[in-house]
Amino acid sequence: MRFAALTTSYKVEECLMESTHRPLLGQPEARQLRAWLARLITRLHAALAIRRGLAELRAMDNRELQDLGLDRGGIGYTATRGRDGR
Repeated sequence: MRFAALTTSYKVEECLMESTHRPLLGQPEARQLRAWLARLITRLHAALAIRRGLAELRAMDNRELQDLGLDRGGIGYTATRGRDGR
């Protein structure tokens, strides 16, 4: 049993040493990954902006919403699509 543990740890060390000498991703894959991460971050920022807008509108009282031409039922629609619905 001790021999099996030694050979397993040796193989793990060998694989780790090999992986340090060659990149895990080629250049095209790395570019795709960076682009995907950039899109993800952009979408997260947009989602956070929507959540901030929702919180801001929900914090207003009915009179403030009425001054903006909104009611409580239109808060979600307005926060996600804007007043014009674009």
